[in-house]
Amino acid sequence: MSAATAPSALASTSVSSGSSWDSASALTTKERLSHFEQHNPEVENNTGIHSTEKIVIGIYVVKEQSWFDEKKKLRKQIGLMNELRVVEKHKDNLIAELNSKLEESKVVVQSKDNKGKCVKILKKG
Repeated sequence: MSAATAPSALASTSVSSGSSWDSASALTTKERLSHFEQHNPEVENNTGIHSTEKIVIGIYVVKEQSWFDEKKKLRKQIGLMNELRVVEKHKDNLIAELNSKLEESKVVVQSKDNKGKCVKILKKG
């Protein structure tokens, strides 16, 4: 049904006062919808807007989920890096402690060697 034929079709089906709403009630629901869409083209655009809106929302939801996943991965990496720093610091402390014990052991061994030399010198003399 074209826009030019719609008013005449409505006029021919007029039952009561002749207004377009009265005549539209004699039409089937599908015909009324078609008539309404022809006289109100923004309705078709509105349904397009709603479907576009749903698509945009869907895209955003998928993106948002990927952002949450990425954020979760980054937080896990940050946690692992912090844990690694703690382990490295503990390792450095242990190495420093072992180095100081090694130095103490060297001093003790050296002092024992010096005592032995001193005793030998005293025995010779």
